[in-house]
Amino acid sequence: MSRQPFFTCAAILGLALFGLMKLDVHGENLVGQAMELERGTYYEIWDAYDENEQLLEPAARMLYDDGGRDTGWLKYDGNYPNSYSRKYSWRFEKTDAGQYSMRNMGTGFAVLGEGIMGHQGYEDKEFVVSDKNRENIGGQYTLEIKAIEGDICYVTIRSQATGKYLSTENGEGNRTYAIFKEGDGSNKTDAWWGIRKAQLMPQQEGKQALWETAVGEVHYRIPAITTANNGNIVAVADYRYNTASDLGTNWEGYANLGHQIDLVTRTSLTNGKTWSASRNLTAGLTRPGVRGQELAIGYGDAALVADRESDKVLLVSVSGSYGYMDVGKTQASTMLSEDNGETFGAPVRIDEQIYQLNPKWQAFFFASGRIMQSRYVKVGDYYRIYSAILAREGGTNTNANHVLYSDDFGKTWKVLGSVEASPVPAGDEAKIEELPNGDVLISSRKGSGRYINVFHYEKTDNTYKTGAWDSRQELNFPAGNSTNGEVYIAYVKNTQTGKYGYLALQSLPTLRNDKRVGVGIYYKELQEGDTTAAAYVSGWNTNNFYLLQQYNSAYSTCTLQPDGKMGFLWEERDSNYDIVYRGVSISEITEGKYENAFQGIGSKTMPYVVATRAQAEAVKTVYANELVNWKYIGEAASLENK
Repeated sequence: MSRQPFFTCAAILGLALFGLMKLDVHGENLVGQAMELERGTYYEIWDAYDENEQLLEPAARMLYDDGGRDTGWLKYDGNYPNSYSRKYSWRFEKTDAGQYSMRNMGTGFAVLGEGIMGHQGYEDKEFVVSDKNRENIGGQYTLEIKAIEGDICYVTIRSQATGKYLSTENGEGNRTYAIFKEGDGSNKTDAWWGIRKAQLMPQQEGKQALWETAVGEVHYRIPAITTANNGNIVAVADYRYNTASDLGTNWEGYANLGHQIDLVTRTSLTNGKTWSASRNLTAGLTRPGVRGQELAIGYGDAALVADRESDKVLLVSVSGSYGYMDVGKTQASTMLSEDNGETFGAPVRIDEQIYQLNPKWQAFFFASGRIMQSRYVKVGDYYRIYSAILAREGGTNTNANHVLYSDDFGKTWKVLGSVEASPVPAGDEAKIEELPNGDVLISSRKGSGRYINVFHYEKTDNTYKTGAWDSRQELNFPAGNSTNGEVYIAYVKNTQTGKYGYLALQSLPTLRNDKRVGVGIYYKELQEGDTTAAAYVSGWNTNNFYLLQQYNSAYSTCTLQPDGKMGFLWEERDSNYDIVYRGVSISEITEGKYENAFQGIGSKTMPYVVATRAQAEAVKTVYANELVNWKYIGEAASLENK
């Protein structure tokens, strides 16, 4: 990813000359005048001078809103180049009187015209704050231009309510909080700010926020997505009331009452171009807690799978009042759709049967996002589905992954392998895929990568009931915060060799280890020998990487769309996440090295389309064991039965 270089201080030859300059980028803006700001444009603002009146690089002390629960404190730091966060971006709205309000794009908060006196022992300081109420337009400000250089204006920012100037000096040299200060704006150290249009990542085609968090009212979290038999893309997210906390009673500030969460959904029959209105799947089934009377009830952390042979879509979620680390046992429920995800039936609890698998378990939950349906194993009416759980034995803090499977589309569940032996001891949230030989891969979250293991079926057992886990391996990347990403294996064509094969994709935040920033996708072409955990983790090249987006971001998941694109759904924004969607082609992800092998999704209604001789040959050789649906057209139609 390339970014424009920051302005170099040495380029300034003398601020006294700037009064004669006129900047085309800023239109009619001139030194000594009030700055005219463009409606709907994002700006970056930074402390222009240090304590010794030395001009600063723009990224050295960039102004941001810390987005507190009740009030946002305006601060500034030097993390901007590595954070790629909208909290460093500001939008200005002009009033009829000609002044501007300031709104932070990361939090959505507007800056107030009067500050808060006394903070962290500085009782004589008036700190600049914002209001979490999104309806609040904030205080009114005038920006007076003091100097211009290139695309940068140097300005003072004055509150019309008090006549005071935004300053960067807190009296102790720490210079981390913005304060209001008296004066005439001539002191460059106290009152001068740099401002320019924000150097944001260009808006990506097809990117949409399906749900937008309103801080303090509703928080959306935990994306889940699948593509139904008829091509309907089904997206689900948590609707978390008042706070972003998980379901459960152990959260500070909730007095052990728990947390009300609903599940909401939207669908698209247009490959993600347009979406239905949001619908609440659990309306009337949840409630807030009442102190001394009852705990809250919620449904959250959904995982989805669509049956390729019918119109059924299965949703599995955490439910009830207790979270994973509570003293009470967690619950889990399923909800079934029989119309391609348009509507879902009432929840059915399945936690009692899960606890019977191992009576030592005190708590468990299914990993959110995508449940995987087998391409090789069919029992009765359904292809087998797999999901990973994280389980904890009673009286311990020991977490371990296990893989569950169901041969009746979620009614009953069994453990893959031994219930006593975890494929990923000390694991975390995990996802499941199948290798091209039918063995099962688990990918569990860890810092800067994934824990990987593979379940090898006993090849003489055509019932797919016996086998053993390999040894746990580590897949490490240069950076990346531990979070719930997605693993997906796609059918692709190598555009350089013309060879058809498989491409493994792994999504996760990729830019920093200390926070969740920059959801991206690593990819690797699977070789014939990549059938063990050790072989799978080898050969990943960090150059084979696509940055899906550069902002603060966390959980991500994906699904194959009928148009051949991968529909990615992820959390984006400054901890108060929006749920964002974008369809991305394999060609874009790999910079043209690979392309999607077929259109369609392999379902009964939306089969993979085989149109060319090369595709037909690949189906008979590379994908010969794939029990999916194919549709032959064009020149391939005459080859179907040969």
